[in-house]
Amino acid sequence: MARLGAVHIDRFSSLDDLPKKLYGDEMAVLRALAKPQRFSAFEMTGTLFSTIKRLEAEGLLKIERDTYPWTNTPLTDAGLAAVARNNAE
Repeated sequence: MARLGAVHIDRFSSLDDLPKKLYGDEMAVLRALAKPQRFSAFEMTGTLFSTIKRLEAEGLLKIERDTYPWTNTPLTDAGLAAVARNNAE
C-alpha cells in the first residue's frame, strides 16, 4: 500500500502567507487583510492581535465577530486609501 504524505486541505486567509516577522508591521497586516477582510482564530498570535487592534484604533479597519472561528475585518475608507497609497509607492 502506498503511503500518503501531508495533505494541505484548506487555507484560512492571506495571513497564512504573511511571515511571522511581519506580524507587528501595521501596513503588512493591513495589506494582507485587504482582500479576504477576515481571519481565523487559528491564525492569531499576541503580536498579530495587537497589530490588528492598533489598526482598528487608527480607524483603518473594523473588527466584527462572525461564527467561530472567523472574525471579519472590513477595511474602512481610510484603510483602503492607505493600502492604495502603499501599493502605488
